[in-house]
Amino acid sequence: MNMERTGISSVNGKNLGIILVLFILLITVTSVFAPKYLLNNNSTGQGSPEGSVGIAGTQTFTIANYSSVLLGLTAISGDANPPEPSGTLLPYTGINEINLTTYQFGSSSAHIIYRSREFRSTESVSFTLEKIVGQGPARIVNIITTGEVQAYVSSLSPFKLIINDVLGGSII
Repeated sequence: MNMERTGISSVNGKNLGIILVLFILLITVTSVFAPKYLLNNNSTGQGSPEGSVGIAGTQTFTIANYSSVLLGLTAISGDANPPEPSGTLLPYTGINEINLTTYQFGSSSAHIIYRSREFRSTESVSFTLEKIVGQGPARIVNIITTGEVQAYVSSLSPFKLIINDVLGGSII
């Protein structure tokens, strides 16, 4: 009986094994190092918690109430967590910290609204926290106030919003 060794498509067993190992290695490396924003189906390029793959981080913003008005959080939407320690900004000393979730390959934003908790008071402050890919660090934009308060970004920190009474207040 004469036995012959046969190969698959003129490739012997050793070469086929090497090709198979290299193919598996190529698939593994491609799936690990490929830009994830190109692989998901999010056509806007915006990062999001659902389906987004990549590195996520946070940027902490400080909201300081130096006004005479008691303010309470009435709306928060987007990529931000509820403020710490609570959604209430006490008059003159109220401090909240809000964390904006940021994404490696996508933009993020959150819209925040505080309103007066006092009877017959019209004061409100609304603003947007945003981090746009390719446009530098996160920032506070679209600041709108009503009533007898004003709000502005601190000259000492771009991550701090200061709320004062219209006729005076702190210069921090």
